[in-house]
Amino acid sequence: MSINLNATILQSGTPLLSQNQVGAIAQDRLSLSYDGDKSLSDKYVFSYGQWVQLGVNKGAAALAATTTVGKVLGIVKYENSGVIDVGGYQQATGFYTNIPVLKQGVIWIGSTGTVDLDSTLYLYVDPSDTTNYGKVRNGSASGAIDISTIAKVAKVNNSDNLVLINVQIL
Repeated sequence: MSINLNATILQSGTPLLSQNQVGAIAQDRLSLSYDGDKSLSDKYVFSYGQWVQLGVNKGAAALAATTTVGKVLGIVKYENSGVIDVGGYQQATGFYTNIPVLKQGVIWIGSTGTVDLDSTLYLYVDPSDTTNYGKVRNGSASGAIDISTIAKVAKVNNSDNLVLINVQIL
């Protein structure tokens, strides 16, 4: 028997030191676990780096086109609990009944367009926009809401279309 000394995040099999990955946590000051909303299918998977809102049954749910900034709960984050799960957290029938949601901290998020350190962040909440849904951008756009009161840009990686954001959701 040998011990593997490779530094990896168990859920994703990617190097632990690999930054610039959607959902990767650089600093976590406050996260809470939420049950998946009962309105979701048992097979629904919360992916890493996914923004979630307060669902109709007061659980975590995917963003809807009608989501307002006040309903945003936070961002689903990686947790190294020792259970290997590449896709995310499956609702109800999976290993996870509680979804870890980052409310305050720093996390890498997908972006579209050019985002700068002084950008006013908008979040695409319209699921019909499959290219941009769940990503942030600089400035307003159809299907996007202003999240500048809860998120600020900390670092930019435009070559990978990722930004490190500082989230402050109370």
